[in-house]
Amino acid sequence: MSIDFKTMQDAVLRIFAAQGLAAGESLSLESLKAQWPRARLRRSDLVQAVRQLVFSGELELDEDADGPQLILTEQGCQRGQALLAEAQGKRPRGFWAQVLSKAPSPTVIAVRPPPPAGLPRSRRSTDPA
Repeated sequence: MSIDFKTMQDAVLRIFAAQGLAAGESLSLESLKAQWPRARLRRSDLVQAVRQLVFSGELELDEDADGPQLILTEQGCQRGQALLAEAQGKRPRGFWAQVLSKAPSPTVIAVRPPPPAGLPRSRRSTDPA
């Protein structure tokens, strides 16, 4: 099964957003690895997603004595918050979600005028009136 890059990146940013991290705050790579199985993607997908997010400027990598730290940038924070809001249902996704989230409009009942005098009320003359 082939997963597109956006799906992998979104999974990483959802983890940051679920932690409630703001722009400039960091998450250790070990902590991210521990939470990755909940995304139900491969470990190699995590490596690719982090690489792409660092390259695009949504994450920054800081290698310190305690191990690699991933720092959330302003751009990554905004995208992560949007993903979290979408997942929590604050913003409907797709056409059907928008249609189904609206309140139903009142039903208009069409009233058929009575048939002219002398004609049967039903479609068939054998049907009971």
